[in-house]
Amino acid sequence: MKEYLKKNKNILIIISFLLVLGTIFLLLRKSESFILIFAYIMAVYLVIISGVFIYVALKPNREAASFLYTTPALITEAMLLIVLAVLILFYPKVLMVITIAIVLMITPAVLLIGSQDKKKILSNNLWKPITGIALILIILIPKLQNIAFIILGCVLYFLAIFLVYLIIINKEEKPNLFDKYLVRFLVLLYNKKGDEDGED
Repeated sequence: MKEYLKKNKNILIIISFLLVLGTIFLLLRKSESFILIFAYIMAVYLVIISGVFIYVALKPNREAASFLYTTPALITEAMLLIVLAVLILFYPKVLMVITIAIVLMITPAVLLIGSQDKKKILSNNLWKPITGIALILIILIPKLQNIAFIILGCVLYFLAIFLVYLIIINKEEKPNLFDKYLVRFLVLLYNKKGDEDGED
């Protein structure tokens, strides 16, 4: 059992992280706490995306599909995202609403307008404006923030319990759960993408 848990130490770390984060969400249900935590999460996300942009921009022998994907453009976009991440920490509520509107509502709308296959774009991105509207309402309405904190805390606890369940049901086989379920998920994702491409 010790070797099995040692093999799955990354899963144990994730479980601990989920429990700690879930506890934070359940204990800190003030509107200011929600906005601050959400601002930090969004800032980290924007920094990660900017890092991806820089990585792609610096890849050797890379062909740009359009002007927006050229090295100078990607570097510029990455710098703008970093600046936005910093500003979000100083002006969280206003800039979070603007960022959510741009990322989850305006950008999908632009893609939909400029796409030839509008049905596919709409089906793949319908969740974005719905999520965007929900997040904006949560940010602007304090009572919804309290409810969102409780729901997020419970969801994180549920995920932690689910991972513990996976450890228990696999104790006889003793696999690396991260590899086992991640590979299965990637295969399902690849097959789904293949089916969608086949329909096109």
